[in-house]
Amino acid sequence: MKLPRSRKVPARAVSAAFATALAVGSAALVAGAATAGDVSFESGTRCSAGSGAGFDAVLGFTGALPDTVAEGQDVELPPVEAAVTLPSAAVDALRGSGVEQVDIALDASLRLGQGERTTELPVEGMVSDAVSLPGSGELDVALSGSVPEYTPADTGPVRVELVELVAGGTAYPSGSAKPRPIECAGTGHGEELGTITVAGSAESPGESTDDGGDPAESDDSGVTMAEPAAPGIELDVSFDVDAVSHIAGLGSDLELEQGRFDGVIYEEDGENKVRGDLDIPPSAGYFVAFDFMPTTSTVELVQHGEVSGDAELDLAEQQAHVDLDAELFVLLSDVRQDGVSLGVGDECRTRVPASIEITGTVNLAEGAESRMDRSEYTIPTFTGCGMHEPLDPLMTGLVSGGGNLLDTTLTTRCIATCPERE
Repeated sequence: MKLPRSRKVPARAVSAAFATALAVGSAALVAGAATAGDVSFESGTRCSAGSGAGFDAVLGFTGALPDTVAEGQDVELPPVEAAVTLPSAAVDALRGSGVEQVDIALDASLRLGQGERTTELPVEGMVSDAVSLPGSGELDVALSGSVPEYTPADTGPVRVELVELVAGGTAYPSGSAKPRPIECAGTGHGEELGTITVAGSAESPGESTDDGGDPAESDDSGVTMAEPAAPGIELDVSFDVDAVSHIAGLGSDLELEQGRFDGVIYEEDGENKVRGDLDIPPSAGYFVAFDFMPTTSTVELVQHGEVSGDAELDLAEQQAHVDLDAELFVLLSDVRQDGVSLGVGDECRTRVPASIEITGTVNLAEGAESRMDRSEYTIPTFTGCGMHEPLDPLMTGLVSGGGNLLDTTLTTRCIATCPERE
């Protein structure tokens, strides 16, 4: 992928000379119109500046969680707004060491649990562009991230924990001096933030669960209604998957190798659901850096947990409208610039999975092609990059961030009578 060494771009860890406090504030996390309660977290952490002396930083996370949501209601978390402040002493220290710019990023994940079932939700896209240091005084940098929706499994309490909060960054000296990647220890492991109560919902007055009609029949307008979920249904499905992703940070397209989705449509609590496995082979990426330097890489999307979602069947028309959620790690390897390996190693991947929603109407006739709705997603920050030097900030700065697009086409291989996969 396009990985020029000298570009001043966002990175995973905050700048190197935080000799004093680093403050982070998060906006409220609100679900629907439910009443929210304040939550907060603050902790010190230790950072290292390459071979230089370590320093302390303070990370704070504040916001609000809903007290209650109704049964069947998704918990919708709006974008998280955060602020990172470099105190004037840190700015002076950075300038004194020749630094002119810094870029900043935060990694954060929430864990929501009911009983033994837990779900991790990454706060995605909290990266900044390179920012010039002021001549004097402190530096404030605003960051914004998104959090996927959460669907409670049942009524009762939902525990909300902070999986980890990580800050770090890169300082960019003047002239030809190399950037200085800095990493801070993660903090907040398992810190309890609060509890959301999922309350049972009662039937509204005047409503009836029996309308006396057949939900599979046409309504008064003549439009065929979706098929009801058949009790105990289990319908094997298999699709070839072709996709092209536009990587916003690189301004280039990546054509993925043809993959495959093998799954099942099944009934659960009166609704049709889909679950299955998405397998996409490693894909070769080719980009041109600075309009003249060819750059190549191998990109792999690795599934984290099953792809799952909802399906609305219309058997009369042999089609289904699906709404799928895929959690995919992005792996980079064999990154070469003008034929020369950058030495990223085999462990370079996003810290958390990218969350991609795939929706659209699928033609269930064997051999039929179905173009899904265009997806927009965020690529999280990278970790584990670099065999000889830390390259996490470089990979993060060039590749991570929002605004990435995915165009997906599904070709139906088989329905109901699918052979076992070899």
